[in-house]
Amino acid sequence: MVSAHLINLPFSAMWNFLGTQYFFNSKFESITKFRQAHFDSEANFLDSEFQAGGDFSECRFEDYANFSSTQFDGRAFFQSAKFQDKFIINEASFKQEAVFDFVTFDGVVLAKRANFTDKLRCTDGFHDDVSFEGSDFRGLAKFGDFEGVAVFRNCTFNIVVFYGEFQDDADFIQTDFDDEARFRGEFCEGVSFRKANFNTGPDFEDIDISNGIFVDANLQEANISDTSAKYANFRSARLENADMDGTNFSQANFEQAKLSGASLFDANLSGALLYSAHVRDVSVSTNTTFDKNGRYRCIYDPKSKYEYNFDDNQEVYAFATIEKDKNAEEVFDYAEEVLDSLDLDTPSSQDEDSFSTQNDDSISSDTEYENTSSREEGEVSDIRKGINTYYILEQLTRNNALLDEQAKFFVRRQDMRRTQLREDGRQVEYWFAEAQNAVFRHGESFSRVVAWSVGTIIAFAFLYPIGGWLKKESPTGELQQIYTYDAIVDSPILLLESFNHSALLFLTGTGPLKPVGFIGEVLTTSETLIAPILLLLLVFVLGRRAAR
Repeated sequence: MVSAHLINLPFSAMWNFLGTQYFFNSKFESITKFRQAHFDSEANFLDSEFQAGGDFSECRFEDYANFSSTQFDGRAFFQSAKFQDKFIINEASFKQEAVFDFVTFDGVVLAKRANFTDKLRCTDGFHDDVSFEGSDFRGLAKFGDFEGVAVFRNCTFNIVVFYGEFQDDADFIQTDFDDEARFRGEFCEGVSFRKANFNTGPDFEDIDISNGIFVDANLQEANISDTSAKYANFRSARLENADMDGTNFSQANFEQAKLSGASLFDANLSGALLYSAHVRDVSVSTNTTFDKNGRYRCIYDPKSKYEYNFDDNQEVYAFATIEKDKNAEEVFDYAEEVLDSLDLDTPSSQDEDSFSTQNDDSISSDTEYENTSSREEGEVSDIRKGINTYYILEQLTRNNALLDEQAKFFVRRQDMRRTQLREDGRQVEYWFAEAQNAVFRHGESFSRVVAWSVGTIIAFAFLYPIGGWLKKESPTGELQQIYTYDAIVDSPILLLESFNHSALLFLTGTGPLKPVGFIGEVLTTSETLIAPILLLLLVFVLGRRAAR
């Protein structure tokens, strides 16, 4: 075992260190080269300082390597090194470029609260869990694949590029991205950007972010085009001026999200939660899908077909339910607990017990989580959310001259309003709304008004002969014919005359025949009153369409 305060000690290539090596609290004043060195046991550089940089290229560490609180004033080279066990650089400081290209990380990597002042290159990837929680990346940072859990919670990035895949859960909770952030690999499992802040629009183009959590995140001017974001949770996120063209957002959560100025050309919003979303100046096209079933219903609608329509691949990352949002956070919180249990900063107790992980008992039913779901609040019913969502969709389609779609969402909103009136017990308003819907579909159905008009003419034409309530008189006032069904059997032409009278009475207010008795007068007066109402409604519907 070596433990010393080293000044100007020149290590050369291909050193073979046998047994535990402690270099903690050491100072290396000149550039120190451990190139191709072999450490067959623990290597501990805790609190050391490399004033001119260090070269660990092609080194092999068979046991854990601890560089916690180590300072590299010059460049740090680790390219092609192999870490067969844990690699720890908690609170380490890299004042110049840190190069980890082609490095093999077989064990857990702990780099919590590390400081990278210049460039960082880790392009080959990590084979196990890694935590950079709280680290500061001031230069360009490049990363490859992550085969285990990747934790970047509370980090600060300047410019960062993630070239590789995240094959397990990824945690970017409350992370700040001061400049460009590009993601080029897939998120194969869960990812959370909850409360993350992107000062420059991040690039997720053509990257699958389905099930991702972006609650309260700042994603202004983000590029989320031509990808899949099914079931993603963007609740209360800022997405102003984001490019979201061609992306599948089916059953994604946009409740209270700010989408002003975003582009959603050719996007799929089928089943998306849009309650209280801000959609001013949002762009959509005729190819934007609002309902994959073509019925123009939102997910809050009781008649919606989406409510339990989940894909097989949707596991714990829910679009709405609080239970699944909790499970999503458990994944990241538990990963942190596991990585915390591996935090080896001191050389005094380095045994296998230090590396044991916590079991599931660390997460109990009493664990508290931040509510990221709208359904738990219990303040607003789904019906009221549906009314609000249909109004939002009306605005969205009207502002983009999709007038047919606007009309469909308007009548859906009225359908939900009638349901709300019924639940509130407001019977008078409810039945009045039902009448509006039945007669002219709240001003949107020309065919219904025509149907009611034709139906009124036919109905009265059949009513008059029931009691002989119509008669024909000569010009001198002499009775010529009483219209009854007995007479119609003998002369069917009389039924046509009844139809002719009903039609003329409806259209002009007068007919060639005379009413008989009090009931005849009532029927004639009723048809005379109904006719102008329906004709006015017909004009109203046509005028509404023209005004739109």
